Amino acid sequence: MKQIFKNKKDQDFFEKEGYIVIKTLDDKEIIDLKSYYESLYLKDENGFGFHGTINLKDKELCKEIQTKIWNITLPKMDDYLVNYKSFVACFLVKENNSKGVVYAHQDWTFVEEPKGFCSITCWTALVDTTLDNGCMGVIKGSSNFIQNNRPSPSPQTPLPLTNHMLSLLPYLKTLEMKAGETLFFDNRTFHASPPNTTNEIRLAVGVGITQKDAEFIHYYLKPDGNKNTILKYKVDEDFYLKYDNSRLSKMYDNGELITDYDMIEEVNCSFDLFLTEDLTNLIKKSGNEYNSPFWEKQAILFNHDIIGDKKDEFLEFERLQEKILIGDSKQLEWIDNRTFFEKYTLMNILREIKFRITGK
Repeated sequence: MKQIFKNKKDQDFFEKEGYIVIKTLDDKEIIDLKSYYESLYLKDENGFGFHGTINLKDKELCKEIQTKIWNITLPKMDDYLVNYKSFVACFLVKENNSKGVVYAHQDWTFVEEPKGFCSITCWTALVDTTLDNGCMGVIKGSSNFIQNNRPSPSPQTPLPLTNHMLSLLPYLKTLEMKAGETLFFDNRTFHASPPNTTNEIRLAVGVGITQKDAEFIHYYLKPDGNKNTILKYKVDEDFYLKYDNSRLSKMYDNGELITDYDMIEEVNCSFDLFLTEDLTNLIKKSGNEYNSPFWEKQAILFNHDIIGDKKDEFLEFERLQEKILIGDSKQLEWIDNRTFFEKYTLMNILREIKFRITGK
């Protein structure tokens, strides 16, 4: 990987683990960003319990927010980074919503990773984050597991993690952070977050960065219904203000192509396949441990014992997760006849874990 951290120790840790936490903002800067966010009077319009301002329909406001965040955060990033540039920034907000789980996933591909470039999300907490208010979680070392292209949109695009939720989620390392600390994570790193069950919002800012000489690209699933080809586009930083997942999802459903950027080539939509046992062993080998507090909390939240039947609360959760992935799209498709959530609900996972432990 081409260098991006000034400190070699930080660079080495990041390359191995796929993330690193560094204190970047002081109290004055935290107050400035929080006050600015409060002045916007934004609401979670979709009721998912999680939203990012990059998805606002008012793209001029998106750009204003991005500039404000850059002006405060990037001068502090200069203390830790070298030869880098930023391409996106927004507020990331978790409202009080006991069903607002963000499932484990990877982010889009933004740069030419086979050439040694990487894209990084700099996720800075503006309040102390805990398991109760929706702290971030990662699978350590997972940025090195699967070297796949990660196209839009979701949920239409087949994903390498789809069939491995059981292997993945119980080993999530939840990261409780202090306000002003920044989680730098490679966009290949598997990451997720639990719901916010407190009475206050969990407020953070996310800044996307990459090496200064990296060129921006975007992969988009070819909207022909076959799901075996992705289109590679040469883009710029403005692309991410124009095209959020909701828009791209609607475009795919309507059979529309991206026409205002150059399409470089068509690429086979493929990725490495893992047996569940092999991926679990890889997760453990990378130092990830079984996270009992995380799973116990989810079971309590959904009023569900490990071997019980689904309650109304959990059926509601499944429908909500479907909406989060689709955005405003009406169509949901997966490779087999069952939806992702019919196969891999949290309680199905918990049942399987109990069976593997107790044999019952």
